[in-house]
Amino acid sequence: MENHVNVRGNRIYYKKHGETGQTVVLIHGIPTSSFLWRHVQKLLAENYQTYALDLLGYGKSDKPAKSDYTLSTQAEVVAGFIDELGLEKPVIACHDQGGGVGQVFACRYPEKLSAFIIMNGVCYDYWPVVEVKAMARILKLGMMASIVYRMDFLLDMFLAVAMRQGAWHRNVFTDDIIREYLNPWQGREGKRALIRVAAGPTERETLSLDLSTIRVPSLIIWAEQDAFLPMEAAERLKKDFGGPAQLKTIPDCGHFLQEENPQEVARLMMTFLQEQSLSNDG
Repeated sequence: MENHVNVRGNRIYYKKHGETGQTVVLIHGIPTSSFLWRHVQKLLAENYQTYALDLLGYGKSDKPAKSDYTLSTQAEVVAGFIDELGLEKPVIACHDQGGGVGQVFACRYPEKLSAFIIMNGVCYDYWPVVEVKAMARILKLGMMASIVYRMDFLLDMFLAVAMRQGAWHRNVFTDDIIREYLNPWQGREGKRALIRVAAGPTERETLSLDLSTIRVPSLIIWAEQDAFLPMEAAERLKKDFGGPAQLKTIPDCGHFLQEENPQEVARLMMTFLQEQSLSNDG
């Protein structure tokens, strides 16, 4: 089911799968969208209700020019999304820049979630990666009107190359799949939105978090061949979370693990969620 919900004056797009079981809210990163979660959602649909949203400025959600697009702003979007849909203490699952959003949300609203899952998510000062810094630099140069218009094709090519470089098995990013990810960024307004979301977050936001306040059960899933974020980041998260935390790895898999090995991602999520359900029943 595809739909929009109004969150603090902005239309936020989401796709829902599943009608029964624990609720899971899925948060993407940059330059992806809810499309990233499509395979995982289908694999979880029999036992869980999953909601994959497009963050503000991404995908089919609104792209207001005056938003600051920080992790804090996006965390408030997630909080508003949960409130508007009346979701009762969902599990939060997040990836890439969405991992930073998820951490801010979990630290700020511990009462709104029942468990936390992060997959190859930005944290500490391991980011922004050079590709995101390059997009942010365009904005800071103040050359939006001229550069964005002339570089439309080059930015598309840049994004496609960066996504394929992030994959261990690069053949998963077919031309059709790449096109789906690039569609929301087409044209001058699309490219301006892309640059705004790239420039918004900073490592200061994640460095300032007290991760010990995340006391719900947590699962860290890390693809071992991530070209952007090292395994060291996952190990630090496991150590710093305040509640029980598990670290599970996926070998021979790159940064976009939901594309490369959705079956293993879904299996690890289901095992973790089943363990939490048994623990709560006990």
